[in-house]
Amino acid sequence: MKRDIVVVGASAGGVEPLQALVGDLRPDFAAAVFICCHTPADGPMLLASVLGKAAALRVSYAVDGAPIEPGTVQLAPPDLHLLLENDRVRLSRGPKQNRARPAIDPLFRSAADRFGPRVIGVVLSGMLDDGAAGMLAIKRQHGIAMVQDPADAVCRSMPDAACAATDVDYCIPVARMGALLARLTRETLGEEAPADPGQLDLEKRADAGEIISMEQLGKASAYTCPECAGVLWEVDDPELLRFRCRVGHAFSVAGLALEQKKLSEDALWAAARALEESASFSRRLSERLRRQEFHVAADEYDRRAERAETHAATITRAILEMPVE
Repeated sequence: MKRDIVVVGASAGGVEPLQALVGDLRPDFAAAVFICCHTPADGPMLLASVLGKAAALRVSYAVDGAPIEPGTVQLAPPDLHLLLENDRVRLSRGPKQNRARPAIDPLFRSAADRFGPRVIGVVLSGMLDDGAAGMLAIKRQHGIAMVQDPADAVCRSMPDAACAATDVDYCIPVARMGALLARLTRETLGEEAPADPGQLDLEKRADAGEIISMEQLGKASAYTCPECAGVLWEVDDPELLRFRCRVGHAFSVAGLALEQKKLSEDALWAAARALEESASFSRRLSERLRRQEFHVAADEYDRRAERAETHAATITRAILEMPVE
């Protein structure tokens, strides 16, 4: 048995290291490589051509149902999760994870579930912590965890998160990864007893869009899903706290904290807007009443407008004074 599956995750600042990594893989590289790089849903499909110029291997966007072939590099297309299943590639419009699709964790989890110790996971530069839960799954299934040295990354958040989630096997600069991957994929592995998949199969099915029994996955939390406003369930994992809703949207701690911050700001702007509209409406009514010589009523609407304007200014000031992170 060989390590013949390499899954790679990258995000902000990840294109250059991807070019370097893929460019260092020789034509006789014996593993299949799968890459998930966060891309906008409506973004141009340019990454394959960018990486292909640097690569000796064939680089292409993944096609649903395509076979897993050694010596090839397949990329997750925009707005689709890339999953590995039964020696074939599967593309899925499954639920977003930390509002990203494609996301890294579904690719890593599907590889860990299907191929176990044959998998090498690689996390490169990126923001937040996508890839951390997937890397933990790879390690639990006796795969290899490789992380770009955070000091070598443009954005060190994802490498840091992967290192915090599990004991990584290699934390090295990208310039050393190609040679190391070539060596690791040439090694012959002994037969290992299958690891207990725990909740891996459940999460993998949820990644693909299947509605699973949430009671098997964890316990209901007090928080709502930023995507669909459903209840978020806390995944029962002592090593890495994360959340899923009933239809499968998934959030890490960092991802949920960011979304809650965004929702809070959106709610405050909405409140400020509603107050400004109320003030404007009260002013208009006051003017109309004064023309009709209902001065007492007009004065009351003026006071309402002043109160609304004061509250709106307070809320706006609170938003502007939020710390910049």
